[in-house]
Amino acid sequence: RDRRRRGGRRTPSTMSPPGDEPPSERDSRFLAFLEVAASSDSPDDISASIKAGLTRQYDRPPVAAAEAVLRQNCTPDRLRQLIYWPNKDDAGLYPGLIRGAPPGAPDDHPARRTQITFLMSMFLKHSKDRCFVESFICAGGLGALVPLLRHENLHLRGQAIETFSLLTDETVFPWHEPPRESSSRDKAMHARMLELAKSKLIQNLTANILPPENEPTFPGGSGHALRVFAFFLSWLRVRHSGEHVLRLSFELLGVLQTVSETDHEKSEKYSERDVQLAKTLFEDFSRFGEAAEKKGDANDAEPSTENPTPKPLPEAHENTTQVVLGMRVTDSVTVSEGSHDAVSKTERTENTADAGEGFKKKRKR
Repeated sequence: RDRRRRGGRRTPSTMSPPGDEPPSERDSRFLAFLEVAASSDSPDDISASIKAGLTRQYDRPPVAAAEAVLRQNCTPDRLRQLIYWPNKDDAGLYPGLIRGAPPGAPDDHPARRTQITFLMSMFLKHSKDRCFVESFICAGGLGALVPLLRHENLHLRGQAIETFSLLTDETVFPWHEPPRESSSRDKAMHARMLELAKSKLIQNLTANILPPENEPTFPGGSGHALRVFAFFLSWLRVRHSGEHVLRLSFELLGVLQTVSETDHEKSEKYSERDVQLAKTLFEDFSRFGEAAEKKGDANDAEPSTENPTPKPLPEAHENTTQVVLGMRVTDSVTVSEGSHDAVSKTERTENTADAGEGFKKKRKR
């Protein structure tokens, strides 16, 4: 009785919620995560700040938010595994965890917290792990990342674009090699990448490559987005374009031309490397001629972030087809050879109108 009166035993009203009690010892797998996340390449103060923030999160993981998003019970230890040392099955949960809150949701919506937490762990470590990457992509992870490439929070936008870049690293997965005939996983990976031709990937990348004045990107964002764009053009041409011919729309050629003609010494957005890459892409793809675009709605549905059985891949290198890549969701289509001239142009979007005009005038000269 005396012990209860002195507060020696907690009552339910004073007990800490799940996840509030720090563990007595930290798992060695978390310490390994820290070593990768706060690499020696970072300045000491930044490395120390990263480690301190991650340690605070490890001690008190966002259990309530994760339970709400996953719609299942989750212990602090289970959540630590999911964040810091996920297995391949855990990787399949990440597309839903990074998707974020629906439009108009309150600031304290649990999906906002899980988006920050799990995008961070992917960016810092897991996007370099092939086993994780394959499970994440096959579960619809690329489609889940596409909207984040234009996130209003530039810190999250930067993590999303750099994560996308890491996922397309050839040292993680050999994207330019044909999928192995015996590997359903390889075929599913390529099918998921191909889905992005019908997503807002191009639209969101170009919004960073040539950002409108009222929607700036993060520092270095234009170059990062340009390199992701270059990867997708290269992959689509090598794997799915007849005779390696990929025609870009009038707008996309205009974007590349505008960047290629930028004086990098006076530019805050583009490095010399960025300008040279844009010039190479413009010269390479403009020789095929511009492709007219198919009318469509830029708000068409994104590719699924669920995990259905992927549709069969179109055969690569079919001589009877050409691939057209444009700005809007329905611009990217495979059409019969010679029919692209009959496809009507759509209105140019505001942020690339001037770039397109520049390309048009150059062709007339």
